[in-house]
Amino acid sequence: MVLEKVNFAELLETKSWRYGMISYFKSDMIIGRSLKEYGEWAQQEIDFLLDFLKKGDIVVDVGAFIGTHTIAFARHVGESGLVYAFEPNPIAYKVLEMNIRQNDLSNVRILNVALGKGKKILQISEFSSELKDNPGAFSLVGKSGMNQNESSGIAVEVVPLDEFKLQKCRLIKIDAEGMESEIIEGSDSILEHFRPLVYAECLSMEHGTRLVRIMKKKGYKPFIHCLEAYNPDNFFKNEKNIFGSAQEINFFFVPGEESLFLHMSSKKFNQLIPMSTLDDLVLVLIRKPQYKNEVLAKTESANVIRNDFWANEPELKKLCAQVETERMERKKLDEERSFLQRQIIEEKEEIVKKFAEELEKVKNKMNEKDRTIEKLSKEIEEAKKEINEKDRTIEKLSKEIEEAKKEINEKDRTIEKLSKEIEEAK
Repeated sequence: MVLEKVNFAELLETKSWRYGMISYFKSDMIIGRSLKEYGEWAQQEIDFLLDFLKKGDIVVDVGAFIGTHTIAFARHVGESGLVYAFEPNPIAYKVLEMNIRQNDLSNVRILNVALGKGKKILQISEFSSELKDNPGAFSLVGKSGMNQNESSGIAVEVVPLDEFKLQKCRLIKIDAEGMESEIIEGSDSILEHFRPLVYAECLSMEHGTRLVRIMKKKGYKPFIHCLEAYNPDNFFKNEKNIFGSAQEINFFFVPGEESLFLHMSSKKFNQLIPMSTLDDLVLVLIRKPQYKNEVLAKTESANVIRNDFWANEPELKKLCAQVETERMERKKLDEERSFLQRQIIEEKEEIVKKFAEELEKVKNKMNEKDRTIEKLSKEIEEAKKEINEKDRTIEKLSKEIEEAKKEINEKDRTIEKLSKEIEEAK
């Protein structure tokens, strides 16, 4: 992306924030979105650093980006102080320049150069991808020197910090995406003469280990500063956490001769983790949620043994939440099952009760019919007896009739005989 063709009106959004007005990249889902949602970026980090600064101090902001730290430093050290803001990305530098101007800060010196161990020119051929989700992650690590036959792209000048001949320096803040060691190696004179505090981002064990070794050789004591990306006490009082469990890990290097005094005089010093061995850094980085996927997943060893055999803290919390959800769902299902079981038992009992009542009614009806049948049986038996009695009476009468018939026949024969005798007598 050629700088002259950049349409900043389309790329930027401007809003009020904790320290005045600020313009930021609309597409920036990290710093830009934080400014939009909270009116600040890395405020807990800024608050920590401001505790070690006073009016009139000189601060070096390496990797100033669009000026969130630079503006805060400038407000704090006042007109008698001075902030040197270095930003190698020419597009971010223009936004930094815009933000310094619209906040009317006269105590800031901005420089569109990168800091390093020695002087050189780096050729940057592409910038478009840097203006997407996280333009603040722009890095010069791995960039080679300028090819004389290469005319396209943008040339970035690299200069040692010692070249700027500072009169004094209280703090060097470094956010250079892996260039921290090279920047320190180009600051030997300043570190030796002014013994400033050094606050540097730590992205990996590789870069962190090298930086710690260099600073220890210069008589500095290393401390680790861990901060949640989300600040509950943000400027807009926004309770929505867009960063989840994300953390920022930084080194705070203190001159050995000053560490005891700072420890006794600053309440903020208690936020620091003393770094006695590299294992201290290992533990801190492993606890950083992003470290597993942003750094370890890209290593050669991850291609062999993978990195999914352990869960970091957010993943563990997520698993615990899933287990708790499943436990609650199981509890709910058990309660529903118990309710259904009770309902089934009650319904069965109701059905049995109704069946028993119906059965009792049927029994009563059957008993009533049995009694009716028994009564009818008795009546039939009585009728049978009566019929038998009548049959016997009829049989007796039949015999009497038969006897009467015989007697009549006998009399008829007698009359006939008499009739014959009378006839003969005549």
